[in-house]
Amino acid sequence: MGLQMQLDMRAMMMPMMNDLARLSGRSFERAFMSMMIPHHQGAIDSSRAVLERTQDIQVRAWATQIIADQAREIAEMQARLRAYGGPNQMMTRMMQMNRMMEMPAMIRASSTPERTFLEGMIPHHAAANEKANLALQRTQDAFVLDLARRIVTAQAGEMQDFQGWLKAH
Repeated sequence: MGLQMQLDMRAMMMPMMNDLARLSGRSFERAFMSMMIPHHQGAIDSSRAVLERTQDIQVRAWATQIIADQAREIAEMQARLRAYGGPNQMMTRMMQMNRMMEMPAMIRASSTPERTFLEGMIPHHAAANEKANLALQRTQDAFVLDLARRIVTAQAGEMQDFQGWLKAH
């Protein structure tokens, strides 16, 4: 499931990444944050789903941390977007249509919810890091640069931890 999920997510994200890469300045920053809010919400929804099912202490800790970190970042982005004239509605709608809507249901239905969660979060985090790395190249906005750096640092570390857990289990 892991590799196919990664391929599917990449195929869904490519048109949006291409649209994002064509933007610059405030348009880029608004689109980036508008995409990241529903992306983060997908991770929160998946984390909540695994918390309903798992007793694994480490997976519970990761899911709890994802909820806390990404809810805080959503609030920060929403506040910043208000100052920037509101979200880019097209990017928001595109992300909502493509976000991990099926992941929480897959986690709830899985006989191995921890594995389903972690296998889904690896490509999910990789997609966030791809957008964040683009932001590091395309913006001079201090808030967006800081946010992108935090996303890359946190999620790259989590992907490595998740891969280690999957190998061990």
